Amino acid sequence: MLQSSLFILINCETRASPRGKHNPVSTHRLKHTAKMWGTVSATDSTPIDHTAFFPVTMIKDPYTWMGSQCRHQYTCQWNHGPDNCPNLVKKNVLDRLEPEKVSVKFAKVFIHYDSLLDLWNKYYQDWEVQTFPHLTTRFEDLLFHGEEVTRTVCDCVGGVFREKFRYIEGSAKENGMPIHKGANGLVKALIQYGNPQKRLTGMTDRDLEYASTALNRDLMEKYDYRYPK
Repeated sequence: MLQSSLFILINCETRASPRGKHNPVSTHRLKHTAKMWGTVSATDSTPIDHTAFFPVTMIKDPYTWMGSQCRHQYTCQWNHGPDNCPNLVKKNVLDRLEPEKVSVKFAKVFIHYDSLLDLWNKYYQDWEVQTFPHLTTRFEDLLFHGEEVTRTVCDCVGGVFREKFRYIEGSAKENGMPIHKGANGLVKALIQYGNPQKRLTGMTDRDLEYASTALNRDLMEKYDYRYPK
């Protein structure tokens, strides 16, 4: 769904957020402990202190993120289909651009959004207003400049690399769960996100028109995401 929040330990190891890696920060930090990631270990059920970690969140180009949602929608629900995605606006309303509503089930709350892009806007804007130390990095920078970005983040939190940087070629989501079926590994991701022609896959002219006004311009500018020409 939305990009995962990783928490950087002081020795630059990483683990998923103890609040659950997809859950919104304002509704779940200090309020929810994930069953899988919220304890010290599989054998130690002691809850992790959410304030003891430095969160690093990945933001993704909203246009390619919508393509990811079409492939793996997780708990995000809206009117769309295999040949009609991302389907940002209602097809049966022709006199205006009326967005398709979106609902998402998170761990503690069920949130309704005006559209798929409203979900992207509000999820990442939520991080922009947080006052505790945290960092947001672009998915694309981590994909194409993994070692440089990782070392920069590690230096930022005062950590040190314990071993030589290694790329993992397989998908990070090869865990047998049906929802992750077909997830990209490193090579497929480089091909997918390195091809600008695939950025707008599935989008109609009306979808593009809606996106041009619905996206949060401050976020687009801050993270240097460009509107299609």
